[in-house]
Amino acid sequence: MQRLKERINIPSKYLFYLLAGLLLAGCIYLFFSGKDKTYDPIPHYPPLERKLVERTEKFLNKQGLRDDQLGLYIYDLTSDEEFYSKNEQRLMPPASCTKLVTAISSIRLFGLDFTFWDSLFYQGYIEDGTLYGDLVVKADADPGLWDFKELEEAIKALNVHTIYGTVQLRSPLKAPLRMHHSWSRNDLKHTQLPILFQGEEAVKRSLKEEVKAQGISFNEQVPVVHKPLNLNYIGATSHSLREVLTPMLLFSNNALAQCIWTSLNSQFRLLDPNQELPQDYLLDFIGKELKMPPYRYTLSDPSGLSPENRLSPKFLTDLLHWAYQQEDIRTFLLEEALPVPGEGERTGSLRWRMERGPAVGRVFAKTGTLNRLKTTTLSGYLLTAAGHTLAFSIMNQNMNLEDSRKFQDQLCTELTRP
Repeated sequence: MQRLKERINIPSKYLFYLLAGLLLAGCIYLFFSGKDKTYDPIPHYPPLERKLVERTEKFLNKQGLRDDQLGLYIYDLTSDEEFYSKNEQRLMPPASCTKLVTAISSIRLFGLDFTFWDSLFYQGYIEDGTLYGDLVVKADADPGLWDFKELEEAIKALNVHTIYGTVQLRSPLKAPLRMHHSWSRNDLKHTQLPILFQGEEAVKRSLKEEVKAQGISFNEQVPVVHKPLNLNYIGATSHSLREVLTPMLLFSNNALAQCIWTSLNSQFRLLDPNQELPQDYLLDFIGKELKMPPYRYTLSDPSGLSPENRLSPKFLTDLLHWAYQQEDIRTFLLEEALPVPGEGERTGSLRWRMERGPAVGRVFAKTGTLNRLKTTTLSGYLLTAAGHTLAFSIMNQNMNLEDSRKFQDQLCTELTRP
């Protein structure tokens, strides 16, 4: 300090004031320069419920299941840590838990508000209560359209008593939906499909039946007319992806799964018209989002009916973990689409399971059953008594189906009780 004073030749008290002022200015600068900056706090996760892990292990040891009968993976989303695993990488038939892949990838790529449209027109003219021309259906491949009753009011508004003409279909699908080669004959019949997937003749027949139900007669002996046959709008209906995914998951609807995949895959193929071999959007999602190599799974159909499908418990739990991190998908699965034991419509395919006890209202899970392979699965989310959220997948095979369901229900009960 003395040397500095001598060098700049100013009194000590002034030197003190100068240094204090510089220090104050520096503090003010640092305060205001950092004011607009935000710093992410170090993430803090509550510790894993060790006592519950130990209790779960004791429960599983008492069950006496053979090693080939169980694949299990549980992940604590609250603690961000593996909870429990057994044969977690074993490839097993996922049955209808395959629909989780279909639903989550569909939402990711298209969004819950993606809309399928169905419009009805007439081509021709109306004179004295008679339509001279055809009814024209212009539609997407809509998995939500089961018949034409939704257009009943629009048909009534035509105010006609006779139609001289027939029905035309303008849609991406004309032939009936092809069934997967690995399905058995009775797995899924064409009559169980939404109307646009049953083929052109079924669409025409269904619309004619609805028209006749309104007291309108069809006469396909079309007279010679000399007026231009313009296309005139009658009415339209639509269904969002949310509307068709919800019953697919809640009630494990195989027909909807197959139709959603067929419809959206045709949309996906148009995203890159230059690709030589258009990819399946489910496989694209698994590779890009889950970073899962092809040798870690086999996916032959979107519904889980195929006995060729193979997924692991870790695959399904990792999928649920990924979905939980996406707010729109997490909200949809937990609040709308996954079956919940208890009472009401949300029970879905969990109806009559875990009806009483701590699991009621605390398990949100997709079921799966494949009778011919003696396979049952249960994958979803679970709330522990301490408030932790677990993602889990239980896969059983080579077991009596009722025994495996009972085991799954007991395990969920054990995880949810205090």
